[in-house]
Amino acid sequence: MADNNTVLFLKNHGLERLTEIFVREELKLSDFQFLRDHPEELQQLLPKLRDRIDFLKAATDNVSRAVQVDLEPPIVCRETLLEICSKYEAGRLFLHMYKVENEKKIYPPESRNMIKKAMIEHFYQLTKGHITHNHFMEMVQTIVNELPDEDPRTWYIPALQKRSAGGLLYNRYRYVQQIDKRFKRTSGSSFDPDVGQSETPKDVSTWQTMTSSDKAASEGAKSKLKTLGYSDSNAITESWKASFAIRRNEALKGTISFNDWDVIAHFENVQELINFDFRIVHKESHDCMTLKIPTFIQKFRSIFEGYKNFVDEDKLLAETIVATFVENVRINDQSVFLAMYALPLILRQQFATQQKKRQKVSIAACRAAFISLLETEALIEETVEQRRRIAEKMKMTVQPFIIVVGIMSRPRAFFVILDNLILKCRSMIAAVDLHFKLHTVFHIEYAKECEDVMHFIQHFFYNITYQGEREDVNAITLLTDFKRL
Repeated sequence: MADNNTVLFLKNHGLERLTEIFVREELKLSDFQFLRDHPEELQQLLPKLRDRIDFLKAATDNVSRAVQVDLEPPIVCRETLLEICSKYEAGRLFLHMYKVENEKKIYPPESRNMIKKAMIEHFYQLTKGHITHNHFMEMVQTIVNELPDEDPRTWYIPALQKRSAGGLLYNRYRYVQQIDKRFKRTSGSSFDPDVGQSETPKDVSTWQTMTSSDKAASEGAKSKLKTLGYSDSNAITESWKASFAIRRNEALKGTISFNDWDVIAHFENVQELINFDFRIVHKESHDCMTLKIPTFIQKFRSIFEGYKNFVDEDKLLAETIVATFVENVRINDQSVFLAMYALPLILRQQFATQQKKRQKVSIAACRAAFISLLETEALIEETVEQRRRIAEKMKMTVQPFIIVVGIMSRPRAFFVILDNLILKCRSMIAAVDLHFKLHTVFHIEYAKECEDVMHFIQHFFYNITYQGEREDVNAITLLTDFKRL
């Protein structure tokens, strides 16, 4: 049968009436040159003179773009639109908005801008910056396969006579080309628009390729956040989403001030805001922590037996775990807290590199860097201030950590500390989840004293691998033990 590029070519040139003929004869774009060179064959195919004239006009005008380019093997995109979008920050924004309800595909008009950015980033990398007519046709077909109601001409219009090419994809490509040229002039190297392709979120940002108006919109949304009442949940959520680009850019540049984003300390559903950023950065749409925690708790009792001599250093903790983790242990705040509180003892990180110096780490320091247990909420501010003073004295920064209020057998309240912000969480699971995700979305390094704990959580609960990350033997060993059970 005729390939999809042929069908799109006919549609783009107003020759839909010929589609049935070309499909029946299984003609491809590469056959157009043959038809131009063999008028008798073309006459048999298209008996009407009007059809032949219109076809030859379209084929001749596009021979350099639509026919001769086919002499080069085209890049056949074997990935779907959703697969491509999942790799790029802009595309993940589209996926967040995209819904299918009763077989009807729902997406707002502005999401087309996100699709074009993801597609051009993808093909710009594949073609090393040289996107041809065939590549545009492939992109259009990929989009239409997923979104059949889309008009191909929205996305790409081939050049005709004195009319230059156009469409969302073509215009985006030309914009990225201009950015690339300016970047080469100033840096002497090529600009890589594929900023969302890496496994790690450490270098994900599209800020430098955004238009001035898009940047202004993101900055405006950030400013608006400071004027909103904390009870105006819809407006806060909207502005938070709209300001993602500038927030991510600040995080990656290391210039973010959490006081500028202190809405997270007052907004009732801070988890929703952080989850939005996390889904874009890590293309995760499900709640990894909630999905994995049952397995973790069920297996923890066996793990505890194997590492019991490590945990015995904290006698009260060991006794409470034995009393709590019975055969059918309940998954609640207490069991999750006890397991997390025991992790620093089980993993037993021995050393940490601080200011290029390798230093021995105590179990107490490792656990405090991850999680602290306080008897009352009145001690929270004092604890945070004490940590800050110690960090300043040692010329270090205080990384995010968890505070649990209560006693070993009955934890009552849960908080995550981010700089000078105190974020209250609804459960122990939510606290661990938020604690991890803050590191990702705000581009924060793990505390050196508890890197092994964080790497275990990163791999076990989220299955994330960062490019060039340090491999921790202790974390790998514990992960292996969990898998064997």
